[in-house]
Amino acid sequence: MVRKCLSIAFVCLVSIAAAAGNVDVRLESRMSLMNTGFKVERLSFAVDGSFNDKFSVSFFQHLNKTIEKDDVLSATDWVYIKFTPNESWAFKFGKIPLAVGSWEFDKAPIDVYFYSDYIDVYKAFQPGFSAQFNFPNGKDAIEFQATKSPLTEQGRHDMFGFHLMWKGNHGPFNFIWSANVEKYDRANRISACLGSKVTLSRFSAYLDLIGGHYPVFDGGKMNVWSVCTRADFLLFDWMSVGAKFTYENQTGLYRGYRYGGGLEFFPIKKDRDFRLHLQAYDLRADNESNFIGSVGVKWNFHIYRK
Repeated sequence: MVRKCLSIAFVCLVSIAAAAGNVDVRLESRMSLMNTGFKVERLSFAVDGSFNDKFSVSFFQHLNKTIEKDDVLSATDWVYIKFTPNESWAFKFGKIPLAVGSWEFDKAPIDVYFYSDYIDVYKAFQPGFSAQFNFPNGKDAIEFQATKSPLTEQGRHDMFGFHLMWKGNHGPFNFIWSANVEKYDRANRISACLGSKVTLSRFSAYLDLIGGHYPVFDGGKMNVWSVCTRADFLLFDWMSVGAKFTYENQTGLYRGYRYGGGLEFFPIKKDRDFRLHLQAYDLRADNESNFIGSVGVKWNFHIYRK
């Protein structure tokens, strides 16, 4: 029944998109040969379309992820409708990406080889509503969201999350800073996420700083501190090199860090839809190492676009 509903949803969304003013229907995948074996890391289907200059839809579905029996959208990152009445306001309703001030999370999942501890376990796509106000200078925006809490326990429908984010684009410097309050059992997790990024002609780097305070099961409190930084340099038009480091400290409970990097190759001139990669990274927790080497390919195939 779940798969039948999902198939119907696919057909409906593709039909809607095909009738829209602008549409992009695509299939994307990343496959890798690792030291642990061959793995299809990503296989996804996506639709982006607009009915007119005010209404648009977006849909992103994982095809290699299990659909849970009691949650038909468990393999769906997002599916929402967007209303843009004018240049100042934009509204979204549906399952949406949460407003988290992290460039690591902002990056397309297919372009992320490993996540920091914090983002890795964060259920960052939830049903809800968002409103965004764009300032007249064209460089700043404020977004507010009211959503289901990412810490919601199974079967609970009364746990909410509230997110406020500032987005700033000032020359080579870009910022996404957020304050987040999320219901957790009978208390709240409160966090601040400060993502800062610099982009030059061939070089880009970001730094994410996250601090959180929330209750634990024994009735106490725990502080969480997370740092994530990454730098990328385009050596040639067909090759780039990148490196990443993350660190997390959960007071009195856990401490871990992850680091890695590698090369990306673009054999088709001026086309980023096809990419080869050579990556190595080490995921450490409490001095235990988990080394992974990876060589593979990523591709985006546009099934229909106009």
